[in-house]
Amino acid sequence: TSSHPLLHVPPPPGQSADPRNNMAASETTYDLVSIGAGSGGVRASRMIAKEGLKVAVVELPYGLVSSADVGGAGGTCVIRGCVPKKLLVYASSFQADFRDSQGFGWGEAARPFDL
Repeated sequence: TSSHPLLHVPPPPGQSADPRNNMAASETTYDLVSIGAGSGGVRASRMIAKEGLKVAVVELPYGLVSSADVGGAGGTCVIRGCVPKKLLVYASSFQADFRDSQGFGWGEAARPFDL
């Protein structure tokens, strides 16, 4: 069992708690079901929807810290994968530039960073 249950909204009066009993077959038929709202799932869904086809996106409930139970739109790449990595790699490339700038009278010696 998950420590982060899915959001539960009670059904309107007179309707079944099982949403499949309240929908016509055309409301539950999709041309594409994207599992995950990461960059790939969102891109594929948008391209298919632009063609007038019916799309559903299935995603974990939102959580600030993603895990097996929560995650949210964005996917691994955006939240904890290549995008954060690229930011850190880009920032680290300035170390040599700051060191070189001292030879031109800019700044001061680098201070160690400590959390």
